Amino acid sequence: MSGIRAPRPILGVSLKLYLSVADTREWLAGLALLASAERWSDRLEMFVCPEAVMVESSVTILGDCGVRVGAQDAFWESRGPYTGEVSPASLAELGCGYVEIGHAERRRLFGESDDDVAAKVRAATEFRLTPVVCVGEPERGGPQDAVAFCAAQVRAALSGVPRGGAPLIVAYEPIWAIGADRAAGPEHIRIVLTGLRESVDAPDCVRWIYGGSAGRDLYGSVAGALDGLFVGRAAHDLTNLARIVGEMAGVQG
Repeated sequence: MSGIRAPRPILGVSLKLYLSVADTREWLAGLALLASAERWSDRLEMFVCPEAVMVESSVTILGDCGVRVGAQDAFWESRGPYTGEVSPASLAELGCGYVEIGHAERRRLFGESDDDVAAKVRAATEFRLTPVVCVGEPERGGPQDAVAFCAAQVRAALSGVPRGGAPLIVAYEPIWAIGADRAAGPEHIRIVLTGLRESVDAPDCVRWIYGGSAGRDLYGSVAGALDGLFVGRAAHDLTNLARIVGEMAGVQG
C-alpha cells in the first residue's frame, strides 16, 4: 500500500577495542555532526557499539543526532555477584538501545555457547534492549553448509524468546570473513541470508544484516536479501562511513 513506509535499512557499527577513550570521543563528536547535518536518521536506523566504559559518554555525545548507542556484550543476569560483567538493566538505564551478543570472538576467546547466547538474548529483551545476535560458520565453504550451521545458531538464540515480542537483529558474520581484506561474495551472502529466512521460523520482528569486513560497494549488490550492514574498521574513517550511508540510502530510495 502506498501509505506504508518500508522500514529503514539498518547500519550498525562496532568499535571493538580499536580506539582509545580520547579517540572514541573525537570520532563520536564527528559522527554526531555528520548525522545531524545530513539527517541520517531519516534514512537509516543506525547504532554504534563502543567499548563498555564509553557507553554512557556515547549516549551524551550523540545526543539527539538520531544515532543510537549499543553495547558489545551484556550478562544474562541483571544483578548479583558477577564480578566484571555488564548488567543489561544498567545498560538500559544509561540509555543504551542495542546489545551485541554471541560474536565469534566471544565464542572463541571466552567459550560462549549457544545456551549462553540464548540466556543473554532473553535478558536483553527483558530490559527492552534490541539483541544483535552474531552468527557465522568457521570455515569457508558452500552457502548451503553455511545456512545449516547458522540456522542452528539462530534457533538457539531465539529459544525462549516470546514470539512477536521485542525486535531482534541477526548479524550474519562468517568467521572466515571477519578481519579479512574483503567481505564474502554477494552471491554467497544472498544465498545464505535467503536460506536463513526460509529455514528459520522467526517472527516478523527479526531483521537480518551482514557483517564480516562489510564496507563500501557492498549493500547495493545484496540489498534485496537483507535489511542492512554491520561494519567495523570501515567506519573508522568518517568520510568512508558517510559514503556507506549514501550507498544504503540511495538503494533505499
